[in-house]
This record gives sequence, C-alpha cells and structure tokens, in this order.
Amino acid sequence: MKKFIFLTLLIGVLILAGCGTKDDTPVDGGDGEPGVADGDGEPVGDGDGDGDGDGDGVTEGQVYQNEEYGFKVAIPETWEGYEVKEESKTSYDDVKIFYFDLPLEDGENGSVFAISIYSSASWAMEISLDQPHPTLIEENGEVVAVYGFAQEPLSYRDLSAEEARQDAEGIIASFEFVE
Repeated sequence: MKKFIFLTLLIGVLILAGCGTKDDTPVDGGDGEPGVADGDGEPVGDGDGDGDGDGDGVTEGQVYQNEEYGFKVAIPETWEGYEVKEESKTSYDDVKIFYFDLPLEDGENGSVFAISIYSSASWAMEISLDQPHPTLIEENGEVVAVYGFAQEPLSYRDLSAEEARQDAEGIIASFEFVE
C-alpha cells in the first residue's frame, strides 16, 4: 500500500513538474535588450530576436522603419506586397496604430497584426481599464510599443494563416526603437 501511495505521488509530481505557465516577460538577451527565449525562458542567440548573431535586431531583407514614431522592424522576404496602414486610435489622441497587411487570395489586403505606439500616459490609462489590452513589446520612457493579432485568420495569397502568424511573431521580435 505504501508503495502504491509513493508511486502515485511520484507520478503526480512528475506530471506537475512538466506543466508550466506562459511567462510573457521579455527576456534580457544579455545586451540589455529583449531577446528570444527557448522553452525554458533562457535567451537564444544574440538577444536581439533576429537570430543572425550581429546584435542589431534586424535580419537581412526588408526593413519597415517609421521615422515619425521612431521604430523599425524586419520584414521577411516571404511578405512580398505587404502594406502598413496607419491610423489614430479614436479613444486617445496620442496613439498611432500600424496595421501590417498582406495580399489576400481575393486581391484585397488583410491585416495580420498591428503595432500600436502609445504615449506613456495613454498606456497607463489603457492598462488601468478592466478590459483586454494589447501585449507589450517595449517601452523607451516616452512611448510604449504594443501589438495585437487579427482576430480571425484570413486566406492570404502567398502564405497560410499559420505561416503569416509565425512570420508576424518574428517581425514583432525584431522591433527596435531608433533615434
């Protein structure tokens, strides 16, 4: 009987040890910048999220840079024909939303994800509300960058919805504030 209880407890502990919670805290890649983490939360690569080892956060290929709001992201070569649509958030005067769109099978464009740039004050108001809010990318003291994915996957012309989302995660990981 004692062996049965011991084995049951041991199996329970092993099962619980294998379970974990998702931690959305940015990983310090060793250079003071957010990086990419492996399954154990340990930094991978050079800490800049692009996996190329140079520490600049930008992969070879296309770069979208917004001078007015001071950020850039790396765009994969598979995102041929992408567009970025800019709009202001209606509930705040100082929030800009950048929709990253890909061509759809029907010839129109559809959003895969959006990056929003909030003033620090507007972000503080946003997170004080009892409602879902976008996920934090990075803060620089003056503004806060956040992101959100399209609510429904679309039929993109050149990529599956899953490929587009995986690419979007890489784009978000490459985000950098620039001066």
